[in-house]
Amino acid sequence: MTQQEAYYEIRIKTFDPSQREVLMYFASQSGFEGFVEENDALVGYIPASRFDEQTMARLWAQAGFDLPYTVKSLEQRNWNAEWEKQYPAVTIDDRIHIRADFHPPAPEGMLEILITPKMSFGTGHHETTELMLRLLADTDLSGKTLIDMGSGTGVLAVLAEKTCASRIFAIDNDVWAYENMRENFERNQCRKIEALLGGAEVLEDLPEADVFAANINRNIILRDLDAYMRKVKPGGRLMLSGFFTADLPVICGRLPNQTWKEGRRLEKNGWIGIEFVRLGKKI
Repeated sequence: MTQQEAYYEIRIKTFDPSQREVLMYFASQSGFEGFVEENDALVGYIPASRFDEQTMARLWAQAGFDLPYTVKSLEQRNWNAEWEKQYPAVTIDDRIHIRADFHPPAPEGMLEILITPKMSFGTGHHETTELMLRLLADTDLSGKTLIDMGSGTGVLAVLAEKTCASRIFAIDNDVWAYENMRENFERNQCRKIEALLGGAEVLEDLPEADVFAANINRNIILRDLDAYMRKVKPGGRLMLSGFFTADLPVICGRLPNQTWKEGRRLEKNGWIGIEFVRLGKKI
């Protein structure tokens, strides 16, 4: 959020976690810079300069549904300072430490990742990001090629470089996320990551990957899964998250048994991170 800018608080009435995931995805492309999930609502924050009566109409058209909502004008304040109060550093499995510039350095012996998010998804706080980080951390990436689809802040791509992947492609279709991940790559002195702006169409010009990671949401994954599968080498790994364990059967139903087998899976609070291995020569 921009320092000292006026904001609107949009409170959307919904109990449905899958609706919230869809709304956050499309709202982040419409200028929303932050979200809070409450028991009965998703609360989004957007600069006053980016909000008008057409914003919600566009959101409902993209999401495919509409819900009751209220709009509240917020007073100007130092949003950067407010954000810093709400964004603690994250430690995963006592080996990965994700922090922003304003946090103290990581404890000795931990792999440190510097992430300062804007409106991008991927700070390690959400269960799906944690699950994907854990899957990648337990994968030998030395000398491997990785594609990070829907990269957000770029945290997965940074981890891949810090664990010796040789070539990494980080892709996001949101301009704000694209700029944010490039900043985070610079913060972490990454030199092996190529940042790309776009969606699944970008994959056509990329080489096959040893590891393909996509932490997006159920609907986007189902829409683009065929394109993802085509970019995994024989013996390579397809890692997916951004959906609930209950959604797994429909995901699995899209991966042919004769060419894919289920690998590791991790679950937390109803969310799942899962790996599929393309049958063929092992990496």
